[in-house]
Amino acid sequence: EDGSRGGSACAEQYIFAVSSLDPSMLEEAGLPCPEGSFEHGRIYVCGVVVTQLEDGCANIQVMADVDPVLDVTPTRIINRDIRMHVLATAKRIVAEVTRGEAPD
Repeated sequence: EDGSRGGSACAEQYIFAVSSLDPSMLEEAGLPCPEGSFEHGRIYVCGVVVTQLEDGCANIQVMADVDPVLDVTPTRIINRDIRMHVLATAKRIVAEVTRGEAPD
């Protein structure tokens, strides 16, 4: 945003993001690696961004890009479940923020 319009140069944000690590990176860091023939899914990225708006409210964004690696369930059902989980997570965050607000 242009600072000459009276607003701040950038909005305050909280960002939380996670991603899967390759087994080689886990091993290098001394962390446990997946074992056995069980194939694990991959989290490409998932996270939450909370941005403070000029009116004092917040914009909350939740996203997930994952590959669950499940061969037994049709992809559209898995994608729907992931989408529903992302929406439920966003609703829970909004409920917590709303519950924590001080009355006017």
